[in-house]
Amino acid sequence: MRQLQQRLRANLPPQALELNDTFRKRALYNADIDILLKPHLRALQDLHKTYAKPKPGATHTVLMNTTEFLSCLQDAKLFDQNFTQFDAKLAFQQSLMNVADQNKRRLQTVTLTFTDFLEALARVSVSKKFPTEDMIAESESDNLLEYYAKMEAKKKKKKKGAKHISHSTGTMGLELPFFNTEMQEQQNAEPLYICLKKLMLMLNLSPPKVSG
Repeated sequence: MRQLQQRLRANLPPQALELNDTFRKRALYNADIDILLKPHLRALQDLHKTYAKPKPGATHTVLMNTTEFLSCLQDAKLFDQNFTQFDAKLAFQQSLMNVADQNKRRLQTVTLTFTDFLEALARVSVSKKFPTEDMIAESESDNLLEYYAKMEAKKKKKKKGAKHISHSTGTMGLELPFFNTEMQEQQNAEPLYICLKKLMLMLNLSPPKVSG
């Protein structure tokens, strides 16, 4: 049994080994995250309501299930070879709050309230492995979206070249990855505030303009 546990732990991502409350206390519950999210709250509430459909047994609380959460991330084009649906489901599961009476409140044990949704997005921003600010600058991009656009263009160009090679030599080239081990080591050093800020950009959320 111990060997099985060790084998399972060895194949789990680091975020799966951290206790849920440890992440909340270590990274989530602080002033920087509050300041970052506050201007986006209305847009995030609208996002949550858009994907969280009415559910039998729910009262006035808007609740989001796993399928709806995945649809939200899919529409934001967040999934790739480095951030999969498994990673998203893990973020969803870890963001669920304990319910006192799970038999009577079954729906609340498998769905995200708006507060849970915010936590799930924070966990996604860490798992997503965004390129660091240094990498964005080195690519001569002004922001994350421009960086991804350039990487996508390079990937298409390399894929086109690989097809040309395959016709002449019979071999296929590899697609340009968005992320590698070096990027992961650098990204892990970035605070949650930076990761979450990048996710807000990917979700096409920007703070409301201040008049005057």
